[in-house]
Amino acid sequence: MAPNPCWGQKSFRPRLRAVAMALSFAVVIHVLLMSGWSNLSSTRSLKPSRVRLVWQGLGRRIPVGAKSRPGGVSRRNFGAGGAFGVLLWGLRPRESKALNLFGSTVTVSKMTPVEQSEAISLIQDVYETMDKSYIDAYAKGYSSETWKAAAEAAQGKTYQYREQVYEEIRKMLAGCKVDDYTTFLEPEEIVALTKYDVSGIGINLVTKEEFKRKVGPVSDSLDEDSLDGDVFILAVLKESPAAALGLHLGDQIVSVDGQNVRGAPPFDVLQRIQGKSASDESVPNTVTISFKRAQNGEEQTIEIPRPGGPGDSPVTTQIESRPGGIRRGIITLSEFNSKAAREVEDAVRQLDSSVDEYVLDLRYNLGGIAQEAVQIAGMFMGGGRPVTYTVSNTGELLEGLDLTRGPLTTKPLLVRVNFLTASASEILAGALQDNCRAVLVGTRTFGKGVIQGIYQFSDGSGMKLTIGKYLTPKRRDINNKGIQPDFFLMPSSEKAAKKLKTCQVPSDS
Repeated sequence: MAPNPCWGQKSFRPRLRAVAMALSFAVVIHVLLMSGWSNLSSTRSLKPSRVRLVWQGLGRRIPVGAKSRPGGVSRRNFGAGGAFGVLLWGLRPRESKALNLFGSTVTVSKMTPVEQSEAISLIQDVYETMDKSYIDAYAKGYSSETWKAAAEAAQGKTYQYREQVYEEIRKMLAGCKVDDYTTFLEPEEIVALTKYDVSGIGINLVTKEEFKRKVGPVSDSLDEDSLDGDVFILAVLKESPAAALGLHLGDQIVSVDGQNVRGAPPFDVLQRIQGKSASDESVPNTVTISFKRAQNGEEQTIEIPRPGGPGDSPVTTQIESRPGGIRRGIITLSEFNSKAAREVEDAVRQLDSSVDEYVLDLRYNLGGIAQEAVQIAGMFMGGGRPVTYTVSNTGELLEGLDLTRGPLTTKPLLVRVNFLTASASEILAGALQDNCRAVLVGTRTFGKGVIQGIYQFSDGSGMKLTIGKYLTPKRRDINNKGIQPDFFLMPSSEKAAKKLKTCQVPSDS
């Protein structure tokens, strides 16, 4: 069997368990044999054993029992054998439970049987997903040849339990120099990611063209009658409302609340699903979605609870009075969840008639859903301006995300950032800075400009991996670099306006 060329540090645990079990067996057998265990079969043998077990430890020899129990087993020898038996018992596979031995906690899990063919298929799915989509955005030294060799080595092994397969996949990733954001996810970890759900109901949407690039061809039953601009489901999160009502990967969205969405951008479809405003009482509590099944092309309609119900809001607002009678509206955005764009829009509409300028506070905002950042940029920028560009794993510069709607407000804008302004926050800050719409105030941002994709496999497990990089409208690569603000301290309105006058809007090329 070929050795795994990407064997990494994370793979020591099963081997450590095997070594510990073998050592325990050896010591127990040695104790029993040396102590005359066989004499227990005879009740007439009551002479003490002449054999003494000596334990070598910490540089000195410690006698472990000069006298024996009847039958030839000393109390200390019996105790030593029992202690190692407990250790062996503690290391057995069982239901998840923490066991503390000698000051360290060992966590073991219930083992789930798996067919060899299923194990090989899962490893193949992981290999193909990485090979097709992963981008070495952090220049760690990832090699597609090494990754292929690791997959072939893993497929040459025999598996009895699903957990063994998961551990082997982690070993492949650990040794093949992938970035820290690329990880294998067990089924329960995929469920935990529902807080980053783009739609609010458990689905991620893309165009047919993007679906083909990320997953492969759409089903034969849908391919002929669909266009590249039609909207398909890229992922369905387990235990989400969408999963409960039967939506699947590859299904095509046809209409939302009776309105045809064929050819509409995925952003627009998501907006229809979510409703215009979380505070708008005219928006019904449910949304009706018609879709075509990938399996057979059959059109079905479901009614699903509309997202955006009770929950923590990512937006807070206040009005601040400044010298000269200037009233400043401050919008603090803590994260980019599925409510972010709607609630920022609500905030702007409520504040706009009462303030002279805005501050958008993105400090300590670690990001979230990139599409929400694009929508918020559109509230402050005019139509036809690029928000961000993306680079694929082949190095191809993909089309920028342009905006067609006009801005909600044209009043002056300042954006506060710091060292924990990251990801989607940097997309928004970079777009506003490069398009000369706002000045940035604070310290250099975090520098996470990568695109993460989440892929789910047939057994419920999945992968979160880096599939591209974001560039600012001026094609700046901010990954590992961050964005340098225009000012360290909050400038006066005059200084901010003067800075914007010297700014050059990026060209369309």
